[in-house]
Amino acid sequence: MNILEFYIDTDCTVTIEPRNAIHGMVRLQWTLEEFYSNGGVTRFIDRLASSLGIHRSRVKTMEIRQGSVIIDFFIEGEY
Repeated sequence: MNILEFYIDTDCTVTIEPRNAIHGMVRLQWTLEEFYSNGGVTRFIDRLASSLGIHRSRVKTMEIRQGSVIIDFFIEGEY
């Protein structure tokens, strides 16, 4: 199921296009300091790609934020 929610003003143009990707979020029980001292984003991408058997270039992080460590990411589909 896909759910889209957005608010627009008058005279606003909205374009919606399908995307060949999976969006995910992971929460790690680490501090940001621990996350970055253990390889940070590079290590996260390498480990995720390896565990899924895909090339690391298909994994993109969108945001790293505190709350333990929360990583929003997406995995691009094959073209």
